[in-house]
Amino acid sequence: MKSVNLKTIKELLEKIKVENLDPKRLRIILDNDCTTFYYGNEEKDDDFMEIAIEETNGYRDIEPLYKLLFPESNVHWC
Repeated sequence: MKSVNLKTIKELLEKIKVENLDPKRLRIILDNDCTTFYYGNEEKDDDFMEIAIEETNGYRDIEPLYKLLFPESNVHWC
């Protein structure tokens, strides 16, 4: 198993594009206090990765995600 540390969700998108990774093999597990990312199947794939992203932290993942998808919009907490 390979562990990958990234700072932002945008870095994950870039990694998928640059390394030509299949987004269908990415698993994103949401929880109220964390989000975990896995690429591939731990039991079957040699290229299995656990991906840690600094800015992900449960419910607050929503803000960087919307800023990424809608960069020209005003995204903030009330």
